[in-house]
Formats: sequence, C-alpha cells, structure tokens
Amino acid sequence: MTGSPQLTLKSELQQLPRAVRRLIALDLVCGIFPVTPVFRLETRRPGFELLAIVLFLPYLVACWRLLRSPEAKEGPALAAGIGVIFVLLASPGCAVSLVEHNYLHMAYFAGLGLTHGLVIGLGVAAFRQGTSKKPAWRVAVRSFIDPVIYYGIVFFIAVGALMHR
Repeated sequence: MTGSPQLTLKSELQQLPRAVRRLIALDLVCGIFPVTPVFRLETRRPGFELLAIVLFLPYLVACWRLLRSPEAKEGPALAAGIGVIFVLLASPGCAVSLVEHNYLHMAYFAGLGLTHGLVIGLGVAAFRQGTSKKPAWRVAVRSFIDPVIYYGIVFFIAVGALMHR
C-alpha cells in the first residue's frame, strides 16, 4: 500500500469545475433520451438493446474525456458536436410530428432538441474556457465529424441488419 487515500468517484467529481460537472450530468441525461424508445414494450425486437448501447456510447466517451482532462477542449467539444447532431435530427422530427398531429412524438422530439441544445450551450461555454495544443477550429470540426461518422456507420449497419431480416 502506498498510504495515499483512495479517491472515490464522488470526491473526484467534486474536484471538477462546476461547469464540467453540469455538462457531465446533462450529457448523461441526453444520452438516455435517444435510447428510451428502444425500451418501449411494443417495439421490443431482438438486437434493439445492442442498438441502445451503441447509441449511448458516444455520450460515455464525452463524459470520459471530461473526467480524464476537464481543462481540455476535446470533451466539451465532443459533447457539443453530439448535441448538434441530435438537434438537427430533432427539428424535422418535431415538424413531421406536428403535421401528423402526433403530439406525444412531438413532445419527445422537442425534449430531445431542448436537452441537446442545452448541451451545446454548456459545451461551448466549457470549450471557450478549455485549453488545447491543437487549433480550436480543428478540435471543433473534428468533434462534429467524429460523431457523424460513428452514427453514420451505426445507421448503415442497422439498416443492413433490418434489410437482411
């Protein structure tokens, strides 16, 4: 034993800046939003649980980056990049739901867009306070492109799996 006190997750979180703690909490809440329809009873199909895990992984990566190096720009930028993607997906979802008079779906898409919009705001604020060896524009662009590529691959694999059935 080294004699140093062990840090618990709670004590580690308390050492983080307040903006980063809020961003981690909101990022986890936002990660739950896209996967909630997977667990509805009428849509239960084999493989949907795996899809939920795959959809949730980028949120965990953003939280891991925020915990690992809270002063860096990469974690907040990734959270904001994921937020941008889901705000862009939620806006047509709201419009289609409104046209179809499906207000339950509209509320879901509005909540999805609102929470991810908050992640964008908190991510940009934390991004401005962070430091990075790379240029800020490169971090920002990569933090948007990485989730787009990841979710694009997941989308095509899911479509391929559904077409195969």
